[in-house]
Amino acid sequence: MNNVTVLAVSAAVAALAITAACAGLLIALRRAVAAAAAVRTAAEAALAELRVLAAEAGGLVEPAAKTLRTAETQLQRLEPLLSAAGSIGTAAERTSAAASKLADAVSETAESASREAQRAAGKYRRQIGEAIGIAEAGLTAWQFLQSKRLERAKSSPSGTEGRHTDNERSD
Repeated sequence: MNNVTVLAVSAAVAALAITAACAGLLIALRRAVAAAAAVRTAAEAALAELRVLAAEAGGLVEPAAKTLRTAETQLQRLEPLLSAAGSIGTAAERTSAAASKLADAVSETAESASREAQRAAGKYRRQIGEAIGIAEAGLTAWQFLQSKRLERAKSSPSGTEGRHTDNERSD
């Protein structure tokens, strides 16, 4: 196999791995932001209920006010976390977009190198076709495994999602 083809295929595989890692990071960050937003919504709802109760219970105004101040302080502390999570999500999206562009460029380069290698090495055409077929089969297998992993994660109880047994690998 021609060195240019090997390098092109290796670069394409590396770019796909980077893209997959970025996509995984982006999904995890989106889940974290959604969870933090749910916590914030619940805290705001609790705060609203506390305000109503404080207004109704005239004799308990001072303790309720203290509780409200504590809840507001906690919400203020949560705000930078939500902001940071959003910033990380934006950075992950940009990284994913850059990785996608890199993957496209690598793919284009790999295709060009493959065409050149096929032109230059006519006697190796069959072997190059087999290598491309093997790479496509590997990619298909990887995508199948990823889809099965996602299905397993979606169907697992919420307490075990994201956990791995001793027989599973962490991707």
